[in-house]
Parts: sequence; C-alpha cells; structure tokens
Amino acid sequence: EAAHKGQSQQLHSLESQAAKVGALYRQLRLNYERERREIEARHFYIGQMDMRLRDPDTERHHLPLLWLYRQVALYGESYYRPFVVYILFNLIAAFAYLYGGFTVAEKLIPCDFPPNLGCLWTFLDAYLHAVSIALTAGVSPGRELPDASWWQWVARFVNIGVDVFLIAFFVIALRGHFRR
Repeated sequence: EAAHKGQSQQLHSLESQAAKVGALYRQLRLNYERERREIEARHFYIGQMDMRLRDPDTERHHLPLLWLYRQVALYGESYYRPFVVYILFNLIAAFAYLYGGFTVAEKLIPCDFPPNLGCLWTFLDAYLHAVSIALTAGVSPGRELPDASWWQWVARFVNIGVDVFLIAFFVIALRGHFRR
C-alpha cells in the first residue's frame, strides 16, 4: 500500500511537470506571436501540444486522436504531410476498389489479382480509373460503381471519411501558413 502511494505521488509529480512545461511552451509561443516571430512560435506550439499529449491528465479518449493529428498534420502546422498521406491513402484505396470487383466500362477486369504479364495493361488501365475514383473520395461525378459489392461500399465509405479529414487537415495548415 505504501509503495502504491509512492508511485501515485511520483505520477502526480510527473503530471504537474508535463502541465508546467506545456504552460511554459504556451507562454513562449504567445510571446513570439506578439513579436511576430511566427516560425519560432510554431515550434513552441508543437512543443505545447506534445506536452499535452504526454500529460497524464489529458483525457484518455483524446490521446489516439491527438497522436494521429500529430503524425498526419503536425498539429495543423504541416500542409505537405496531409497531402502526402492523402495521395498514399488513395493509391491504397484504389486497390481496395479493385479487390471488390471494380469494373471498367461495365466489364469485369479480365485478370485475376495479382495480374499476369499478359493483362498488365488492362490492369493498369483499371487501376488508374480506380485511382481517379479514390482521389475524388469515391464520388466522382458520372462514375457510378455498377453492381458494387459490399466490399466496394465499405471501401467507398472509408475512402470518403478519411479523405474528408485529410483535406481538412491540409486546408487548416494551408490557411495557417497564408495567415502568417
């Protein structure tokens, strides 16, 4: 019991340290923003958010989303990260459409997945069509997925959901860069 209390006090000490460092980063960021030194202020904002991520007082259900926001958009400070993730995600989503039986001109791709060399051109054509649908979040005008399988509907739903967030992260970061 005494050891548990000691660990609890040590954890509380760490909690207050992360909160104190986060508050210090916040003050430094505000000072740099007042002086119009935006680049330095951005670095302290990232530090402030990192301390929030490390603070044990941060609500547990926020941690995965905060961690993901850091990885994908650097807390809204990077516009190229969400753009790169958007492109990579949609290249992968195109394979999900193909796996679900994506059709081109209402004909099934005459190749098995993965394709053999004889039908590589047909596969690449179909993949490029799938990429164009994925890049438009699965809602490309005039391109309805005929006889879509349940897998294609799931891929489309995930594609739309993820793309909305990635585009939002990109716009938020780009707006911040132009605002400065």
